[in-house]
Amino acid sequence: MVRFDKIHNLINDREFREALESLQSMSLDDLSAQERAYHDVLLSETAMAAGEPSLVRGLDEATELFRYDPDGTKFARAKYAKGLWLVYRGAYGQAQETLSEAYSNFLRYQDLYGVARSLNGLAYMSHLAGDNESAIDSLERATKIYLSLGNRRAAIGVRDNLFFLCVWMGRLRDGLRQSTLIEQEFELLSRPGQTQHQIARAMLHALSGDTVKAKSIMSDTRTGAEENPMHLLDYYQYLGWILLLNNEWQASKQTLTTGLEIAREKLPDHKNHTIIRLLAEACFALGDYAKAERSVSDALTTASASNERVDIAGCYRILGQLEFHNNSRKAARDWFDRALDMYHLIKYRYDLAVTRYLAALTGLYSAEETARMLTLAREYFAYENVTNYVEKVDTELGKTSSDTPVTAPGPRTDHPFESPDIIVGDSRMRKLITTARQVAPTAMNIIVTGDTGTGKDLMAKFIHYHSGRTGRFVAVNSAAIPDSMVESELFGFARGSFSGAERDKPGLFEMAHGGTFFLDEIADTSASFQAKLLEVIESRAVRRLGETKPRSINYRLIAATNQNLEAQITSGKFRSDLFHRLNQFSIHLPKLSERQDDIRPLVEYFLRTSGLDPAADTQQIERLSTVLARRLWPGNVRQLRAEIGSLVLMSNRDVRQMVTLADKSNRHGEECQKLLDALRAASGNKSEAARQLGIHEATFRYRLKKCQDISGS
Repeated sequence: MVRFDKIHNLINDREFREALESLQSMSLDDLSAQERAYHDVLLSETAMAAGEPSLVRGLDEATELFRYDPDGTKFARAKYAKGLWLVYRGAYGQAQETLSEAYSNFLRYQDLYGVARSLNGLAYMSHLAGDNESAIDSLERATKIYLSLGNRRAAIGVRDNLFFLCVWMGRLRDGLRQSTLIEQEFELLSRPGQTQHQIARAMLHALSGDTVKAKSIMSDTRTGAEENPMHLLDYYQYLGWILLLNNEWQASKQTLTTGLEIAREKLPDHKNHTIIRLLAEACFALGDYAKAERSVSDALTTASASNERVDIAGCYRILGQLEFHNNSRKAARDWFDRALDMYHLIKYRYDLAVTRYLAALTGLYSAEETARMLTLAREYFAYENVTNYVEKVDTELGKTSSDTPVTAPGPRTDHPFESPDIIVGDSRMRKLITTARQVAPTAMNIIVTGDTGTGKDLMAKFIHYHSGRTGRFVAVNSAAIPDSMVESELFGFARGSFSGAERDKPGLFEMAHGGTFFLDEIADTSASFQAKLLEVIESRAVRRLGETKPRSINYRLIAATNQNLEAQITSGKFRSDLFHRLNQFSIHLPKLSERQDDIRPLVEYFLRTSGLDPAADTQQIERLSTVLARRLWPGNVRQLRAEIGSLVLMSNRDVRQMVTLADKSNRHGEECQKLLDALRAASGNKSEAARQLGIHEATFRYRLKKCQDISGS
């Protein structure tokens, strides 16, 4: 649509305010229905970017109108604008899905500006979910696209978002370098972009300990912030934070309260959990504990609904302080632990270090744990040159015993069942175990992926054990439930609800109340199963067959699959909205062949469970592990366990004999592999395969049949 070319250019240059004003001044009388719909899309997009969400209109109608339009970029643009609107409303799951759809369509029609804008939006979504590495990757990709298009102005705008992200993650030295580079081309930023940069720069100085400089920058920023309601909210929010960091608690409370009033007046649909959380901190510092408790409860409810993990972690920390004040030591430590785990998980290093320092002050931890937290906090503060905190931590470290050892805390002993054994030697698997332990106390839904036999069910049990949940671990093979029984199995039924229902029966979800619900083989579920599962996830309630009143349930959901769910979505076999609700966090278990360092400890473990002592003959155990490590293990850990069991039986429990048997099996396997490779190279022609190997065809057929008989395939 030629008449919108000027608007496109302004948007591409990130001049959103000017684009918005041009759209508002445009006469609609001579526009066709399609042009009016597209006008609504551009108006909504620029309105959101300019901080005027009240101007958004007509997006659902435009999306449907352009859904089958030959020019797919209009549909993509409508989806993109709708995604921005959903972000503003705090509907982050829907926003993620909508922006992803916009990105895919922009990419399909080679609209690189649209691709870059979508990446920028998806980066924000990743940031909110705590996946900051993905956010950084998306921003860097968007920057490269803009540079390839010769649009340095847009590239600098995205780079400024990267600077913002560095500051929030506590990468202060990186942020300082980013800020210096941006300020060399500061004039390329739009006026709103300059305001955003100055607010982030003020926070960089505040977190580094220079609150005087930070307040000075914020004072200069006030005029620019008043031009955009979103930036005005940011101004009060971050000024309140800076005052909080400077121990000006009353001024902080007043500033944050003013910001909250402005948000409720000018941005009524905006989710204000960050400013409410900061208000809770100010109230706690002032000793207004009742107000602090109400505020943090409100903030946590809103942040949890949208899975905004930064604020969730902040609320956990405040709750820890409140419980400590109330002398509820066990509850206080639990909240502090949750905050520490969450900040570590999302890599918010500044807040992690501050939380370690505050937790260490409570006396809730052993001398060893306290020393460890203070040492780790000091390492961060010293590296980032946060001198005011270095001094505080040094004072506390001086109070601890100089010979206190610093080691990792031991396993829990208060859980109703034993921790599942996950045997690892590989460094990547060690990191996965650490990640699983960190994510366990959260309420996030998790998808565990990996090939058959990699231990997905074991990982789910491990997460449940470390979650702190005292309810049951309920495991279900999703694909094994027929459609006709989905409701009765998942939701339960009341007596007399159908023929044969002679008693009340709770469903599997109810059985998992207070615990973990593990759905294996989630990719193999039917459309009906997926629809019912989505309903339960969204409502957090179930209704038994034959009853009218729903029952609220509290559970953690873990799903597992050995398939590529994104490919399943593309082929229409799996719902994208269900995927996004399940995939709040994902853990991928690599094949055993990709983690050779796990072979030895697994061999020792399986021998030990068979009643043998691996320490009795370490040399032969080493030989056995080396021989077994040469295989590919398509069945992964499950296949290795079966092989050890077979070797124990066939060797009469003699490890030396096991080595001989395993080596012989390896040689046979290598020969079979040669036969199969030759057969593939000959496109299945056995005569040609035999000729390539230099053997008679009858010999080839005999050996191939022997391989098939042994392998069962």
